[in-house]
Amino acid sequence: MEHERILILQLCPLGDTLFGTPAIRILRERYPQAELVAMTWKNNQAVLAGNPAVDRILSVKNTLEAIRILRQLSKERFALAVGLSHSGSALLAFCKAQQKVGFNAHYLGWLYREKVPDRRNIHAVEYCLNVLQPLDIEPPAESRLEFYYSQRDLDVAASFLEECHGYPLIAIHPGGRFFPVKRWHTGGFAQVADYLMGALKAKVVLVGGKDDEPLAWEIASKMKQQPLLAAGRTSLKETAAIISLADLFVGNDSAPQHLAAAVGTPVVALFGPTDPNNFYPWGVPYRIVRCDLSCSPCFHWLGSPLQYLPAWDNPTCQRECMQSISAQDVIEQLEDLWQEISGRTGTKI
Repeated sequence: MEHERILILQLCPLGDTLFGTPAIRILRERYPQAELVAMTWKNNQAVLAGNPAVDRILSVKNTLEAIRILRQLSKERFALAVGLSHSGSALLAFCKAQQKVGFNAHYLGWLYREKVPDRRNIHAVEYCLNVLQPLDIEPPAESRLEFYYSQRDLDVAASFLEECHGYPLIAIHPGGRFFPVKRWHTGGFAQVADYLMGALKAKVVLVGGKDDEPLAWEIASKMKQQPLLAAGRTSLKETAAIISLADLFVGNDSAPQHLAAAVGTPVVALFGPTDPNNFYPWGVPYRIVRCDLSCSPCFHWLGSPLQYLPAWDNPTCQRECMQSISAQDVIEQLEDLWQEISGRTGTKI
């Protein structure tokens, strides 16, 4: 397979795309001469852009376009096709390759020549790595999420944060685009940010995409002091660079939390409907904030797509798992994590 092509299907949300990067890295190390071709959603291609393990990126807008391109690719010789997402694994049915491995072997095992592990009580990164076991690739002892940005992105971030020089810097992300039930309330974030800026003399930057901009403005309107507003004003790679310059990151279980882990920033993660065992910040110091309710977690790794529609799947849900988290709960975990890392960062909160 050294001089063959390998097709990787990562048709999933941004954070889940990051979960697959350790598996891509180990594929590159195992097959250094092979051409690695990755298919991803168009709005997620920045996650893999610049990744030296990937030779070619195929970005698609929707499933129909993905199927069309996979049929066109049947003219090429692929020694291996790897599904590193739920949808991508299902689309292996439209792919011609000598060998296929992927997710959800319980239902999609007929696509795979060998038995593929399907343990779901582990982290999503470990799940992606386990998919490679039929290739005689064992998970490495250590791995990290990978995300690459340019010096220009870093320069933009440094310029944006110029007034923060010399202060502890905390990045906060209040959103969760595809799963609003995971969001903590803006009042709580405002209280935490005020505590950081007031009692602890830190600087706070609110990060996120265009969808997060109204949340950032709402948080700022509830604060006594004004944070920096980067949400909606920076590209994904510039946002990653900003987070990389922060001493800590605070946010819900959504893509920027995992982006923080990818750039090496310690994380205080707020969890409600999702399971921290599947999605905790990978490879960095972290703390989890959650309420121990009998109904939580209700979202399960590789579960029904209806989970993304809680009003339909669980109409009686009142979001108690997130609403019950207090600002003091978050502050306590922030302080505890800071005590762990302060010697390494060289700053004091």
